[in-house]
Amino acid sequence: MATPSMASGATVGFLVKTYPKISETFILGELLGLERNGLRPHIFSIQQPTDAVCHDANRAVRAPVTYLPPTGVSNAVQGVRAHLALMVKRPRRYLQALVFVLRREEGGRTRAFFQAG
Repeated sequence: MATPSMASGATVGFLVKTYPKISETFILGELLGLERNGLRPHIFSIQQPTDAVCHDANRAVRAPVTYLPPTGVSNAVQGVRAHLALMVKRPRRYLQALVFVLRREEGGRTRAFFQAG
């Protein structure tokens, strides 16, 4: 949840497997709490939603949602370009994120990282 030291109006990225998802009440609560505290979450979803229903509270979330393109050969060039652009723009942060993901490989995080581009 947001703390007094967090800059109001800052953007916070959320990388989730699927959004919205009926079982993800914790994520929903976090998103609403961040927005209430003046932050601007941005949701990056690896997959399109599959649930036929979602919580009514999802309508209150103002955060934009970006659905990542599926992995595969056809999107590989676009993904490489995106990663190179990030490495050039913010090399230190990119390398920190890469090391974080590689050290904690579980449940396909490395694949998701490269898919996120």
